Parts: sequence; C-alpha cells; structure tokens
Amino acid sequence: MKFKNILVIFAISLIMAFTLFSSINKSITVTNGKSVDSLSSINGSITIGEKCKVNSGIKNVNGSIEVGARSIVRGNIKNVNGGIRIENNCKTDDVRNVNGNIRIREDVSVMGIVRSVNGSIRIRNGSVVRDGIKTVNGTIKISGVKLEDGITTVNGNITISDNSIVNGDILIKESKRSFLGIFKSSRHLKLKIKITGNSIIKGDIINEDEDFDVILILEKGSKVLGKTINIHS
Repeated sequence: MKFKNILVIFAISLIMAFTLFSSINKSITVTNGKSVDSLSSINGSITIGEKCKVNSGIKNVNGSIEVGARSIVRGNIKNVNGGIRIENNCKTDDVRNVNGNIRIREDVSVMGIVRSVNGSIRIRNGSVVRDGIKTVNGTIKISGVKLEDGITTVNGNITISDNSIVNGDILIKESKRSFLGIFKSSRHLKLKIKITGNSIIKGDIINEDEDFDVILILEKGSKVLGKTINIHS
C-alpha cells in the first residue's frame, strides 16, 4: 500500500475514533505538574503544562496540541487539522499530524516516528527520533538532531544542519500528481536537499520520482556515506 494511502486511512480512522470517544467543542488545559490518562478533543485545542505526564496519548481533530517543557506523553500524539508543538526536554512515542505543522524543540526524545501528511516539520538541537521522519507535502528542517532511522518524503525540501546525524536513507518517493493519479505531470519539478554544519548521512540518498530534479547541496565538512541515486549536485 502506498505511503500516502496509509496516512489517509490513518486520518479517517482517527476521526471515526473521535466520534465515539471524545469531548466535542471544548479545549483542554492540563496545569503544570499534573498526571492524567488519555486526552482527546474535537474542535478545541489541547494544552499541556510543564512537567506533566499523560499516560495514554493525545488525540485531537480541528485544534492545536501544545506540550509543555519536561513533560512525558506515554503513547502517541495524533492530530488532524492543527499544529503540534512540543517544548524542550519532553518524551513521547509517535508524533503524527494530518494538515498541520509539527514543531519539536530542543532535547526531545521521540521513541517512534515523526509523520506528517500536509505540513512542515521542524526539529531542533539535541532531539532524538528513533524511527525517523516521514512526510508527504511539506518541508523538513532538522538542526542538531539524531535520527536513528531515515527520512522519507514525497514533496518538500529538506535541510539538515548543525551536526545532525541520519542513520538511515533519505528517500524521495514516487508520486502521482494529477486527477485520481491516472496521469503523471509532464513538468520537471525541483526539490532541494541541503546538508550543512558537519552533518552526516550514513545511508543512501535515493530519488524514485522521475518528475523531480533533486538537487543535493553538500557543504564542506558534511558527508553522505552511502550512495546518491538519481541526484544532482
């Protein structure tokens, strides 16, 4: 099954789950230092204070999710139609979003994957992501980050900087860009991968999409230890 289809199914199943188990039209705020079970909302934001603990994950539709510094979320953070922001020194499992940006600040530990359908991903210094990053539409920027796995995208530029380490591959997936995916675009599109600040890619960089000219900008001191396939530099 195509990566994009998997994400669409995830979004639909999440919305269905919300209709059964969630509060509606109500924002949720957890004050500093509190421990709670799971949190979910439709049409309202979810705000977690500092040094909090959420034992069974966070789910939201049509609203933002903010997790305060030094908080722990056991389970996944999932959102549809709204941004996700995780402050410094937090811990969680998967971070997944459909139609919204993901912002992960410094020294955050993500034990699973960071995944977005439509929205950019930014991860900052000292953060570690065990299962890598996947996105469909949206730019990816990581600065001083360690990815134990790789990066997979369909559309969107990638910037890797400030001594970041990517232990897996960077993969540009093939995409259908026309009505119902029947015909591919005849336009030649450009996608840039910029690697700076002594960052290291330990895997390959692979472009599977013949419609994309993938440009690799590899600044002095940074390295790609694997192969580059269908990549221009």
